[in-house]
Amino acid sequence: MSTAGVRNALEVRLPDPTFSTFVKQLPVLPDEMLTEAKWMVTALQTRGMIKPIRWPDVLDELRKRPLPEIEMIACLTWWIGLHKQGDTPDILRIRTELLDAAVLVTGGPGNSNAGILPLSTVQTLLNMRNMGSFVPVDDNAPLPKHLLPLSVSKHFDPAALLSSFPWRELSIVDWLRFVLDADVTRTDLQHDISNFAPWAERVFTVLARAWPSLSKVAQNDICILLKDKICIPTNSGLKLPDASYFPNVNVFKDLPIVTLPSGTAVKGHMEKVFIAVGVRKHVELQIVFDRCATYSSG
Repeated sequence: MSTAGVRNALEVRLPDPTFSTFVKQLPVLPDEMLTEAKWMVTALQTRGMIKPIRWPDVLDELRKRPLPEIEMIACLTWWIGLHKQGDTPDILRIRTELLDAAVLVTGGPGNSNAGILPLSTVQTLLNMRNMGSFVPVDDNAPLPKHLLPLSVSKHFDPAALLSSFPWRELSIVDWLRFVLDADVTRTDLQHDISNFAPWAERVFTVLARAWPSLSKVAQNDICILLKDKICIPTNSGLKLPDASYFPNVNVFKDLPIVTLPSGTAVKGHMEKVFIAVGVRKHVELQIVFDRCATYSSG
């Protein structure tokens, strides 16, 4: 007898609470047999007919079905514990097999974001103790498909995930590069920084909050990504950074002046980000000369 009905003894395994939360289809001995027929179980074990659950059993289960979030959390917890022991032969091969086989069921019934995520496609995670705390994670904000869902990663110490899997923290530059990607913006205009000013403001708010903690290299990467992008909210619509001006520039009334949709004043780190990407604090002399020439001829 087993939890999956009557089976050949060689197909049945000894129950192990370590695996019971995510290995559900593997035939194991029922609890009553362990207590009421202990002599029989001992005899079968002695003859090598019933064995404990081993990695091939786990791998076979992972290949058969995707795991809901609660079961995937249990699976990752088991793997992190095994990895910490450091005495498992072929640990890298086993990890590769785990990542290739495990599939996560994301979301839930009726959730628009429901789907499946092969663990082999995961590359990054949000470290909420670091830059991850700045990234928008509400239901509508876009996030990379290679990101381990926060609903899973929040149950772990980021250091444990990073040491046990070939993943890295999602950086602010990673996130910005993703939200600027044409494949993302063309399918979601409300999250297109070049077409929707409230989203542009939110992106710059994220950058402003993270700015003091970013390295010079990261700041420079951000500037490169944005300097040729129409993304600055102004009183004349969204403009290129070098075609936009700070509010103190009042030489000509028709200049595109930075104007955030929320009405928030441009100061502090937000001002530093705008300066870094190329928003102008002064009107170039050539524009002054051209305007004067136009007024004179008029």
